[in-house]
Amino acid sequence: MNELMTINNTQVVSCEVVPEINTCFDCSVSNIQLNEREQKAVLVNFESGLFDMAAEFVWRRTISILKDRLEFFGKEFIADMLGYDKEVSIDRISEQEIIELNCDIGFLKKNEKLELLHHAEQIKMYSSREYQMIEKININKNQARTLIDDCIRYVLSDMTECKTLSFTNIREMLKSKLLTPTSEEIVRLSQEQYFQKRTILRSLLNMARTEKQEEKDVVFHNMSTIVPVIWDSLAEVDKYNFGTVYAEISSSDKRDYIKAMKTILFNVHGFDYVPENLKSNSFISSAKNLLNTHNGINNFYNEPLAAKMLASMGTMIPDPAVYECLNATLICVMGNEYEHSWDAQEYLQQILDGVTTVKWELYLRDLSRNSELLFQIAYVGTEGRNVKRWCDEIEKRGLHKLRFNETWINQFLLQSSDSNYRAVRRLARERYDQIQG
Repeated sequence: MNELMTINNTQVVSCEVVPEINTCFDCSVSNIQLNEREQKAVLVNFESGLFDMAAEFVWRRTISILKDRLEFFGKEFIADMLGYDKEVSIDRISEQEIIELNCDIGFLKKNEKLELLHHAEQIKMYSSREYQMIEKININKNQARTLIDDCIRYVLSDMTECKTLSFTNIREMLKSKLLTPTSEEIVRLSQEQYFQKRTILRSLLNMARTEKQEEKDVVFHNMSTIVPVIWDSLAEVDKYNFGTVYAEISSSDKRDYIKAMKTILFNVHGFDYVPENLKSNSFISSAKNLLNTHNGINNFYNEPLAAKMLASMGTMIPDPAVYECLNATLICVMGNEYEHSWDAQEYLQQILDGVTTVKWELYLRDLSRNSELLFQIAYVGTEGRNVKRWCDEIEKRGLHKLRFNETWINQFLLQSSDSNYRAVRRLARERYDQIQG
């Protein structure tokens, strides 16, 4: 996908480098993308001591060629690669971005990119009017020679161009062809360079926001197929970008698309990358679904899926969602008067294992006012199984070692860790009856 191939560039005017240029700049190349008149102009300026003019002329030609290479892909490509949600003109992006994109595509090697970025800073500094007025220093002979030499070796002597699948065609495929995990494009994508993965992700996100209504079903289908394949290899910034787009879509009325992206985040355990406010709402919603399932019909059969959905959202539960998430999880761990859902326990324990000490402190400091949990401990079940499971969790996780300002909480946790089931149930019943008035 987006495979790079090279062919001879028949449109570039090339000519023999005059001996003086070849000797002066220590170049071994025989062809560069400067005509004879331009080469002589550079030589005259250089030999006249106008090193800044010679260097800047070569630099401007170098940047022009790098721009031309990017324009082959079109404005949509540039926008997707740079993370813009609207197409952008090549003339509006910086020289640094031009150089970095050429490296991403494969026109430049990493060391060449670094050296050209250094030269870009040099040109920017020495051509600054403020710098000229204050420092009164121009680029020297060695600096100019190095710049020109690098530009010739890395760009001007490269007589090839990128002949690749048009980026427009890639976008067209993503919004018109239903891909499957076994599609050739998907199989190849897992082995592609990061450039291709990031480009396709950003294209999908942009199209999800901007393409015609009838095309979005295909886009979201392909997103559901592609994102799980590349998720683990994505940089943090791109994962956060995905979470941010989900937040944007969630504020709309596009319920089908909200569901599609939410399912993707579940599948990749990606809710840690969703903005905190929306992330909290999503956790709370999933926790309520788990608790409703526990209290509903066929709960032993339906609970595992609801628990898996909550566990799949990630281990970093946002503070505003801690109460609902831990309440639902602990209540399901304890079970009802008949038993608990055995198949759900794997996911419930996964949730509890990911809770940090700070989150436990946040949750337990309101334990004496937690009517839902106190009722579960005080009144649910007749054989004490639910109380035992509560006590087991407190002991296993060392929660009795935490200290709170309220004496009742410390006493309750200590009795729980000592497996004093009767005392625990009594304390819970007394406190529940008290807060119920």
